[in-house]
Amino acid sequence: MDSRDARLPGWLEHDHKNMCFWIRDYYDEESATAARDVRIPAVYEVCHVCRGKGHHVNPDIDRNGITPDDFNEDPDFFDQYTSGVYDVGCRWCKGRKVEMVVDEESVEKEDLEIYHEMLQGHWEIIQDQEAERRAGC
Repeated sequence: MDSRDARLPGWLEHDHKNMCFWIRDYYDEESATAARDVRIPAVYEVCHVCRGKGHHVNPDIDRNGITPDDFNEDPDFFDQYTSGVYDVGCRWCKGRKVEMVVDEESVEKEDLEIYHEMLQGHWEIIQDQEAERRAGC
């Protein structure tokens, strides 16, 4: 999967004003009735997708890779590609050049474990979806 296509988990609520994420932790997963909101402290870091540029090459242009042959066949393509003609605003940071990330030093250990478990579940779902897509489902 191309990092430029990554999606944020829907359960992860960004609170830029209070510099934190909010997640809902269900104590009893079967009934999903007992729950608490967990505050995860955050800090800003340079966006890992656009590397602080606020834009990147449209993944539709080079998602499957570009070879030197592609540039040799069309020299104008190389000039356009390197000059930013095919750039789009960063889909991850929305052009802000930074992203909120978990402040690992400030978060409570138990809350961090809850966050990591939920994030792992999110990425497993994404991987399953990608495998289904590749299998033609």
